[in-house]
Amino acid sequence: MRPAVTRRSGLSVTELATLELLVERPVGLAELARHLEVSTAAATGVGDRLEAHGHAERRAHPRDRRRTDLHITASGREEVLGHLLPMFARLAELDAGFSAAERAVVARYLDGAAEAFAAMTRDDA
Repeated sequence: MRPAVTRRSGLSVTELATLELLVERPVGLAELARHLEVSTAAATGVGDRLEAHGHAERRAHPRDRRRTDLHITASGREEVLGHLLPMFARLAELDAGFSAAERAVVARYLDGAAEAFAAMTRDDA
């Protein structure tokens, strides 16, 4: 999905991943670097590019004025949701066609698949 959205939006995969995170909450650049698994310099560059697009802005951290947090703007939220809402609508339409019993089977499968993926990413795997 991300490659299709990045092609349509003109954003990089890391810029899109950052906007998806910012939809949930503001983040500092060090936290963003950890989330993206990049250097803080690279995360700063992502923030700079999103600011240049008007999709994000830096604001002083509310409790630590030495830090800044990256916040999504209305433009950034619209960029993400504008590309994703049609997909969400189609998924809701699909879901509406399932019975409760069918939903239970699908949920059981997806829970098992999620656990299989999680097991592959754990250190003890």
